[in-house]
Formats: sequence, structure tokens, C-alpha cells
Amino acid sequence: MRPGQGRRAGNRLRLPGLVFIIIAMLLLMAALNTGNNLLFIVLGGVTSFVLMSVVLSSWSLRNVTLRRDAPYAVHRGEPFLIETRIENHKLSMPTIGLRVEAAGRDAESLGFIVKVPARRAAVLNIPYMLNRRGLHRIPAFRLATGFPFGLLEKRRRYDDELEVLVYPRIRAMRAAVVEKLPGPAGVARSAAADGEEYFSIREYLPGDEIRRIAWRISARLGVWMVREMSRQHSRFVIFALDTRWTPEVDRFPEHFEEVIEVVASLAVTLLKRQFNVGLVTPTGAVEGGEGVGQERRILEMLARLEPAPPEMDFETRLRKLESHEARLVCVSPDPALWGQRSTSGGLWILDPRETVHA
Repeated sequence: MRPGQGRRAGNRLRLPGLVFIIIAMLLLMAALNTGNNLLFIVLGGVTSFVLMSVVLSSWSLRNVTLRRDAPYAVHRGEPFLIETRIENHKLSMPTIGLRVEAAGRDAESLGFIVKVPARRAAVLNIPYMLNRRGLHRIPAFRLATGFPFGLLEKRRRYDDELEVLVYPRIRAMRAAVVEKLPGPAGVARSAAADGEEYFSIREYLPGDEIRRIAWRISARLGVWMVREMSRQHSRFVIFALDTRWTPEVDRFPEHFEEVIEVVASLAVTLLKRQFNVGLVTPTGAVEGGEGVGQERRILEMLARLEPAPPEMDFETRLRKLESHEARLVCVSPDPALWGQRSTSGGLWILDPRETVHA
């Protein structure tokens, strides 16, 4: 069997088919009672329609394969396309009237293809959206056809292992809430927009002040560019995300997802500003780095993150990070700790309510 050949998923008798069957039964009873040859002829015609529908619909789905492709990762709540390729491997007969639907109790119609010629293929881009973070397996698709008369619908189910990783939702944020946090000893704090010396130039981001735009460079490049000024710029940040399950915290799952989105948004914002960003949790860590690759590593870890057991020791790891040259940003899903010092180490815990969306 070819890859993507599929398997039978049952038949469905449509309303016109039910009407034809009822008419055939009535004609059969009338023909047997009266012995009228004309009624037998009409009965044969009606029965032939039903038999042709069964045979031709089955033949239409023979040697038809379905393959799907989707992005490796998307953001939560972000629509994406599933490329569905339907190939007809028959030598001469086309496949007509195909409907693509999601397998399950509620057979949602996802698309329709009028005709796939013999030895040809049709591509259907089906919009899809996932609203939960994590690794998701896309439900199987089915192909259904009622060719040629629409009396009986034949179905085939196509299972594969198509998976999509869903990143946390990203929102544009200002980095001021991170820069206000006290840094480790010996590491200077980030300065405001009117710093003492030129640090770097980068592309404009929502929320940047207009007075920092480099007009000549922007005109030459055709893209808005801004200058970054600093006194003693600290561009190393480590997010310490406490994922330990706290039963006494009300609405813990909601707060857990909220702080993950805050960490993801701030990390992406800082990486786009050419910061060196790392991430540490009770169950793992991402070493500090820069650029698009580091953004993908952090988002992938956050996408797969689950609550950790409450007995795990996270304080020891935090104490080791206190001597690190990077600014340590502690985040907790417990609202009682937001904006307070942690019980161990005296580190400030970020308050997500103070984050400003650009």
C-alpha cells in the first residue's frame, strides 16, 4: 500500500439515497402484488441507480492518497495552513466531488475539490488554529465522495503523525520593567534613552522614542533605525521561572500560562534589542545567547514546559546564579509573591501586572 493510502471509514446513506430505497421497496411490493411488468422495469432502473452509486463512489476513492504538511511550530492562537496534497494514482478515471473533513464525531467540512484528473494531484491549503501551548498532534483527515448521484457517501480515513509545536503567545512589550530591577553586584544598570554615550544602532521597535531615530541612516536604508545610548549597559539577562506546582495558589493553571507568556514576550523583546538572554527553571535551563536561534530555543522550552513537583529544590540553583554577571529576573505564578522579595536569596520577583505592552 502506498504511503497515505488510507483505510475505510464507513459509508453514510444520504437523504436522496434513503428516498430511492423507500421508492424501490414500494415498487417491489407493488410489482409483486400486481405482476405488472412495467413496475418491474421501473424497479430495475431505481435499483441500478443505487448500485451504480455504491460501485462508482468506491471506485472513485481507490488509489487516492492524502499527504499533509504543516509548520514545525506556531504561536498560540495564530492561524496557520495545513498543506493537504491529494493524489489520484488511477490510470484513466478521475476522482470527482471530494470533500475533506476532520475525523471525529463532528465531521467538520474543511474543504472541497471538484475534480482530480487521473495521475494528477490537487493541493488544498486548510486554515487551522491551536489555542493551547505544547506539542499537538493534528487530528486525522477523511476524504468523502458521493459521486456520481449523491445517494451514498463513501469515506476513507488517512492517519499520519503530523505534529505541531505551539509556542506561547508573543506580545510586544517594553523592557523598562526588566531594566528597573536591581542587578547583581558589579553589573551596571541599563540607562534611559538619554544615556551618556553611543552604544549601538538597531531597527525601530514599537514603543521606542521618536527622538532616538537616526534619520540619515533610516533614509539611506529605507528602514526606521534608532540609536541606543547607555551609561554602563548591562545586556545579560537570565529569566528564573519557578514552575513548581503550588496547590494553595488559586487559579494556578491560569497564572502559570500568564507568566509563561510574559517571560516569552520579554525574552523575545530583549533578544530583538540584541540582549544576551538565558532561561532557567527547576527542570532545565537554556544557556545565555543571542539572535534568532536563541529565540527559538527559549520558545521551544517554554512551549514544552509543565508544572514541576513542589518538592524540587530551586532555591539552590538561584543562589548560584546570584554571583552571575547577568541580571536575574525571577518570575513566579504565585500572585502573592509578585513585586516582593523571594524567601531565599532576597531576589526581587517580577510583577507581570507592571509589564507595559508596546
